[in-house]
Amino acid sequence: MRYTIIGNDLLSARKVSVLSLGAMRFGTTTDEATSFAILDRYVAAGGNFIDTSNNYLFFVNGTQGGESEALLGRWRASRGVSDEIVIATKAGARPIVPATGFDTPREGLSRAAIREASERSRERLGVERIDRYYAHVPDQTGAPLDEQVAAFGDLVADGLVGLLGLSNHWAWQVERARGIAAAAGTARADVLQYHHTYLRMRTDIPDLRFSPDGEIGVADGSILSYLRAEPSLTLVAYSPLLNGAYTRPDKQLDRAYDHPGTRARLQRLDQVMRETGATANQVVLAWLIGGELPIVPLIGASSVAQLDESDDHWGEDDNASRYDAYARETSRDLIALALPSDDAGVADAAVLDLACGTGATTGEILSMLGSDGRVTAVDKSAAMLGVAAKSTADPRVTWILARAESVDQHVTEPVDAVICNSAIWQTDFAATTTAVRAVMKPGSVFAFNVPVGFLGDADSHWPDDSDPPLLNEMRAISDRDYGWAPEDRAPRLIRQRLTRKSICRVLVAAGYDVEQVADVTHQDSAASQRAWPSIPIFTRDRLAGLAYEDRMRVLEKAYESLGPGPAKQARWVTFAARSSPLMTSDRRRPQDWLTPDS
Repeated sequence: MRYTIIGNDLLSARKVSVLSLGAMRFGTTTDEATSFAILDRYVAAGGNFIDTSNNYLFFVNGTQGGESEALLGRWRASRGVSDEIVIATKAGARPIVPATGFDTPREGLSRAAIREASERSRERLGVERIDRYYAHVPDQTGAPLDEQVAAFGDLVADGLVGLLGLSNHWAWQVERARGIAAAAGTARADVLQYHHTYLRMRTDIPDLRFSPDGEIGVADGSILSYLRAEPSLTLVAYSPLLNGAYTRPDKQLDRAYDHPGTRARLQRLDQVMRETGATANQVVLAWLIGGELPIVPLIGASSVAQLDESDDHWGEDDNASRYDAYARETSRDLIALALPSDDAGVADAAVLDLACGTGATTGEILSMLGSDGRVTAVDKSAAMLGVAAKSTADPRVTWILARAESVDQHVTEPVDAVICNSAIWQTDFAATTTAVRAVMKPGSVFAFNVPVGFLGDADSHWPDDSDPPLLNEMRAISDRDYGWAPEDRAPRLIRQRLTRKSICRVLVAAGYDVEQVADVTHQDSAASQRAWPSIPIFTRDRLAGLAYEDRMRVLEKAYESLGPGPAKQARWVTFAARSSPLMTSDRRRPQDWLTPDS
């Protein structure tokens, strides 16, 4: 799990997980046992930022709400939870009498209402201080804004609230409230909470509950631009997965998404899913977390399985350590080709680490450079890039979120060498070689590798991540111990045909002199053989539907059952191509080299 900082005050700022867990339905439509299991799973995965409200979920059973807060209080007490878990709650939208609809008057945000609501929330949660306290919706009782600001500020001054937030307010209300607080020298809201996701929602449709001017609770352009102008703010994005509409055909999008922009974005989402093998939900969460603006997605779950769909986020640290064991060894051959140790200029070299993954290769490159050397590390995965930046904190590295095919649009200074370890076949090879050539200095080297199994006939498949006996044993154990057998999935076809010959032809056409094509063999240690199939994002495909911890248990039992396997030889082909000062006279497009007779 990765973390971020919310809050602008050094004394009250909190370190929270980049995914927040919504507890809206806990204690009502999600029963207590299931709710506790979800909470336990979230915390075990490193999550520490839970969201609720004093009115959740009043309309289910015709109450005033509070069921969610009360359940969280019981969970905290039963688990011995203290201030290591940040719980956010809200005031202002609780009905004044039991209700099943939204037409009942709300408590509002007068000084007395805020003070009373905070006291009752603390009682239900079993805390002396509320970690994060939001004004849930704009006041509709006539309370002046300066009274609201002062009341929330007093709670902070009295030590009853840590941090303040605003939810579902118009942008002018946010700015005015923060301005009043600043002028009065009192605490102001540092976090905003709105609906936000990859698809963009129309906000001009009147909201009969709050305003005829449109939908108030959406992070539209005015909110996003405000967030951009105020870098100390954080946006907590609720309903980022549209209640399952990204993945479930039976879930219809709201009418506010019925516009041409939605269709274009869904097409792009589908393309990224096919390229990465991730689910729509995982792509959307990565897009939110890895963007320019500070956004914490707030996800809801009614089962542990739903929570586990995002486990390439839960397992990022596992991803890094296991993937590094696999990638570090293969990187050294490429570094020796691109940065020969007897080259006097290596120490000061500028190197592009293309498709850097979790940063294993980046770290190996840095070990070859001096204090004036630099690495530009590029990857298309926001999640992987975040892990890399965290594990390789070095001022000589510039991290860039971009596709390999568009690297020339992001790297502005020419580089002395380009290294792409264990990834080139995942790109559009012809487009990548052209883009890379544009950022290389004349005479510099582009070094990359391809597993032997990925070269050959047009119907070649991605090689299996494990021996068939191991995979079969894993399936048998999952069926026996968990009563569910993973579904069979057709192997993914390589989306382009690559052979040694076609790779060389593309390189020459793009302006390179091919200097080396060599077969390289690595001895796979027992640790390395275990590292690959236990990477979370790959075990998800092999044992889809099982929680990550259960997949690891299945894998360990399979190893125990089969015993140590024979030593393996990992076969790779390494390529080294030098950027030619003069382009080749053959002017055919690089794509033309990838023909059936290659």
